Amino acid sequence: MQTTRTPGQGAEFNPFWPVSLIAVSLLVVLVWNTLLAVQQWHGGYRISVQQEIAVAQTVQAEDKLKAMMMDLIELSKRDQDAKSIVKKYNVTFNQPLATAPAPKAEPAKEEEKPKE
Repeated sequence: MQTTRTPGQGAEFNPFWPVSLIAVSLLVVLVWNTLLAVQQWHGGYRISVQQEIAVAQTVQAEDKLKAMMMDLIELSKRDQDAKSIVKKYNVTFNQPLATAPAPKAEPAKEEEKPKE
């Protein structure tokens, strides 16, 4: 003899399924956030590398421009065309100021405790 179950008769609620679905959903969200964080980190790293390259290129261009201006100033002492360019664009070169060395870090002094 076969018995048929009707809804509400003898059907036991198993709490495993809702808890497991919530756990899987949480796991998916955490994995997604982790992947996004890793992608952001890689993007930031790439940008920092590109900035380092740009700074190096800027320093190199500045050095070349400085050398060219120094050559133009030296040439202006002998050549009238160079002298007219220097005068027209008011080209000057100021020697950079000598930078003072950074002060040495002193060890932190402990505050003296009053003697009792």
